[in-house]
Amino acid sequence: MDQLKFLKLRNSLFVLAFLMLLAGCMESEYSRLVKRELNSEVRYDSLFLTFSFGDQRRNFFSKGWIQNSEGLIKQGPNNQNVEYLMGEAKKGSSQIRMLFYPRFTEEDHMYIMDLSFEYLGWFPTTDKFNSENLLPVIKDTLMNWYGGNSFIKVSLGDETEEDLWVKVDGNRQITLRIIDEQTVEGKMEDLSIKYKDKL
Repeated sequence: MDQLKFLKLRNSLFVLAFLMLLAGCMESEYSRLVKRELNSEVRYDSLFLTFSFGDQRRNFFSKGWIQNSEGLIKQGPNNQNVEYLMGEAKKGSSQIRMLFYPRFTEEDHMYIMDLSFEYLGWFPTTDKFNSENLLPVIKDTLMNWYGGNSFIKVSLGDETEEDLWVKVDGNRQITLRIIDEQTVEGKMEDLSIKYKDKL
């Protein structure tokens, strides 16, 4: 190989290596977090109350029936979800209502829990109990429940100013976002199901 061809090849390899390095640097904090947590092969299936990823549909309903009979939960609005009141309201505060309902795989195992949170004392003219003030309270509550990695802010792109708050520990991902003045929407998802064909 003459020297000119050798220099061209070396420069091409240098450019390729630089582009690969640049692509690695441009990988988002979220992508790096998901890869790291899934590669750890640590499983966090516990959600809240006694519900867990992998519960079969009949188990979800039997657990719910027991907790309903104990007064922990009740049927949510319009019979579309389950209602759980989080903690006791302190003086001058308002209790938080969490609504939840699962999604199941084709094999009938729970892999997503859809959530929504709102202050019971919310009123359109009362900023104190709006979703902007609720979001940090929910983040702190979930950190107390689960520990582990902190929430990170993830932008949903240029077309929207909306942001997600995401917490990933092992296979369990928790996302939160404000959807209106009253409500913070959440989701708990088993990433080992979501990315099972990409692992």
